[in-house]
Order: sequence, then structure tokens, then C-alpha cells
Amino acid sequence: QGIPVMVTRAGQRSLPDFSWSYEPPEVVSVTPSEGISTSGGLVVVQGSNLGTRGQVLIPGVAVTSTSWDHDTIAAVVGPGEGAGLQLSVDVSLQRSDGVSISYAPPTVVSWPKVGPTAGTASAVVLGHDFGLAQPRLTLRRLAASGLETLNCTLRSWNHTSLVADLPSGTGAGWGLVVSAANQESAPASFTFMVPVVESLEANSSAGFPTSGGVLVRVTGSNLGSSHASLRLRAAGDA
Repeated sequence: QGIPVMVTRAGQRSLPDFSWSYEPPEVVSVTPSEGISTSGGLVVVQGSNLGTRGQVLIPGVAVTSTSWDHDTIAAVVGPGEGAGLQLSVDVSLQRSDGVSISYAPPTVVSWPKVGPTAGTASAVVLGHDFGLAQPRLTLRRLAASGLETLNCTLRSWNHTSLVADLPSGTGAGWGLVVSAANQESAPASFTFMVPVVESLEANSSAGFPTSGGVLVRVTGSNLGSSHASLRLRAAGDA
């Protein structure tokens, strides 16, 4: 851009009264433009007037070109996360318009599908594209009162695995969700274990009166931490 034009004749050179500018770079497509691994990967930029060298720019992401021609650039994008990032090409201080690219959202492949109502320590969740910064791991369930959310405590994480303490809770129909840079995994089905009654003690040695009012103590496992309903049924009742 702004290259001076001079004419030399018989050893005399004209003044640079005129300048010449090449067309600015134009990016037409980026392949792939979506689903780029959060650990980085190769992209191919196609367009026009890309020159023979320059810079491929993505805010906050390191990009290294591996080949460059007037209409095609191959480049390795570094680790990143999120959707709607803008890729542009700079050639001799002329910059193209940005083209949107997106890293892949988190995907959960392996996870604990059931757990005790008291919670699970150091549960391992495997998958890919869990991002750079600390992701968020939650259990969610759609209930009559709205969306219930239980937060998990992360212990460690990288692009392909998470170690977290799952919270206490009860019931079925939960979905385990990984969130990273405003992108979320599909819910992975999770169920808290059903309650198991191991013993029942009452403050009446003569049986339960039909009027009720007898204090009972139930012990077992997976009884939950909040109020639960207790039903007494005669043998053979449904």
C-alpha cells in the first residue's frame, strides 16, 4: 500500500509524485471454520490478494503459517476456546475483514452414570474440548419448579478429562453438563442411587396404633439429605 512510483532515465530519477497500492487481502473461506479442537489444529484459508507472506490473526490465539500463496494459506492455530472468533489476514499493513471461526464445544464420552445421594468424591469425566480456562461442571434437571442446578467442585482438568466432586442430591433425570467459554456439552444422563432401608426402630413395642403418632427411626443408605416421605405398607400391598 502506498508504494512510490519513480521513473529513471539517463541516470535521472523522477520525484515520487505517484504511489501504487496492491489490492487488500480478502478471505473467502476457512476450513474448518467450526469444530476446531481446543488443543489447536490446521486450518486452510482461501481468498484473493493474499500475497506471499503476512500474518494470520485471531485475537488471543497463536497462529503459525506453514504455507502461503496468493489465494491459499495453510496455518496451525494454537489452543483456544469459544465460538465466533474473528480470523483475518494482514499483508503489508493491509488487513482483510474478519471471518468467523469456532472451537469445538465440550463433548462428554465417559462419566459416572449413577452415584450415592451423599455425593461422589473425585469422579472422573472423560471427553474432549474441555477448553483452556477452568470449565464448569454441573448437574441439571428440569422439574416442575423450573431448572434445578447442582454445582460440582473441580479438582483438576485438561482438554480431555475432568476430576470433580459430585454434589449430594436425590432422584433421577439429571444431566451432567460441561460448560467452557459459553459452549456446553450435551447433557449426560445421571441418576442418584435409590434409597435402601436396612433397619427400622420404633418407640412402641406393641406395634403401631391405627391412629399413628409413633416415632420411628430408619437407617440405611442413599436416604438423601432433605425431607423424604416414608410409607408403611402391609405385606402383599402394591
